[in-house]
Amino acid sequence: MAEINPREARIAEETVSAIDFTSRMLGAIEDGNWYYARDKMRQLQNTLANLARQLDRNDQPAAGPGVAAYVTRNSQSYRIGRALYGQAESGVVSQVSPLGSAEDVNQPITPEIAAHVLFHLGVDGGYPASGFKSALMGAIAQADIVNRELLALGFPGYVVAFNLAQMTEYGTRKLQEIAAEQGEAVRDA
Repeated sequence: MAEINPREARIAEETVSAIDFTSRMLGAIEDGNWYYARDKMRQLQNTLANLARQLDRNDQPAAGPGVAAYVTRNSQSYRIGRALYGQAESGVVSQVSPLGSAEDVNQPITPEIAAHVLFHLGVDGGYPASGFKSALMGAIAQADIVNRELLALGFPGYVVAFNLAQMTEYGTRKLQEIAAEQGEAVRDA
């Protein structure tokens, strides 16, 4: 992989963030979650403003091939990224992301995590988390791709639950099903 300079890296990161926020916004619109859609729209607007500033700079050169390769490689976690660039073939992406696939059922989404994420997103079936976990979910919701990957190292269940809700058509329904398991376990006890 060709090295990219700091300006190219910033352009690439902002482009991937734009793909991320657009994917999340569209998912929220599909679910009718207007509050979340507006939030992602604001983040998308900020990201596009940052991207415009990088494109307007002339203090450092920037070339397209390295940026395009970065964007192609790092947008695979998002529906729009996969739609634009296709699904990565085995071995093409050099590093497995700790974010995993939103559909990865092997990731630890407990009923408690599902309920916390649902409540945070304003979707029925959830209940509030403690102060730390509430702050954690705020950080995950605001995180760019790099920081979300870092958060996934320590809190994979929460990150995967957010990805499931935000990047798939059925995500919130699946979280509601998982959260309902907690109620069933209490009734069975």
